[in-house]
Amino acid sequence: MIIRKIEAKGTGKQTAELEFSKGLNVVAGASNTGKSYVVQCIDFILGGTKPPKTIDESKGYEYIEVTFEEDDGRQFSLQRKLGVNAEIVMRESGSDKAIVLKGKHKPGFNNLSNHFLRKIGLNDKLLLKSKENLTTQALTVRTLEKIFI
Repeated sequence: MIIRKIEAKGTGKQTAELEFSKGLNVVAGASNTGKSYVVQCIDFILGGTKPPKTIDESKGYEYIEVTFEEDDGRQFSLQRKLGVNAEIVMRESGSDKAIVLKGKHKPGFNNLSNHFLRKIGLNDKLLLKSKENLTTQALTVRTLEKIFI
């Protein structure tokens, strides 16, 4: 699964978008050109609690949309308003049906983390939290995000 595209959208604003392809993608540019903002947007769409910091270039944009492509070529998108506690809306490619996903992981429930983990065969998996106490914690998409971004 890869991120195919990230878009910032707003009423009366031209869509700002960044497209990615399979393999390594490098976002490069001078200081204060939005590289960190892109990472903050990805973090936010994947369930982060804080929206991206407002920068001059982001004024007027109301929400972000990220399109993902699965290994079999199917696509789905996640959309989220740029605000605290904003819901995450998923749409499968070719379907008008919108599914609201909770941002906080809870095993067995319809949330963003379980949706992603189910797609890659890692739902309901546990991580060893403490070797000394033999305690575990649920694997979440936020755990994987720290590895891949």
